[in-house]
Amino acid sequence: MDRTIPPIYSLLDAAHGNQVNILQGGGTLGRFDTVLPLLATICHRWPGSRNEDLQNTLIANAAGVPWGVSEKCAVTNEIHEDESAQLQRWFRVAAGLRKMYGAAAFAGVTDGSAIGEAHKSAPYADGLSHFNELLQDGRKHPDSLTSVNGGWVM
Repeated sequence: MDRTIPPIYSLLDAAHGNQVNILQGGGTLGRFDTVLPLLATICHRWPGSRNEDLQNTLIANAAGVPWGVSEKCAVTNEIHEDESAQLQRWFRVAAGLRKMYGAAAFAGVTDGSAIGEAHKSAPYADGLSHFNELLQDGRKHPDSLTSVNGGWVM
């Protein structure tokens, strides 16, 4: 726990629950009777999916399932030496979902423009620069959920 947190993670942490509302970990804090069928559908239609948390959130939101981000929990991720690879994967997956479901599916879930507006000054400037680079990369190279490329195989 003595590693410095990269600026992009500080930005994402500050945006979580404000401009980014995703049921992390596939919505594991959600109601079992609601979360399980959603996750089962994702696993059945897109085996090996590596984006179940965002996809679960988009489906729950579109279906009108009541959901939210708890303020009583913290989301943690192991930060590897090259945190860019994991972040690149997240942004490419999000771009693939945006392509598949359409931008309207993200309303109320994520708002990249609002992230930029809310966090354009210090201490988030470096993180915001990296965030914008990742957005551009995701738009250029969105993951396909219908090909082997889009799945995550262990």
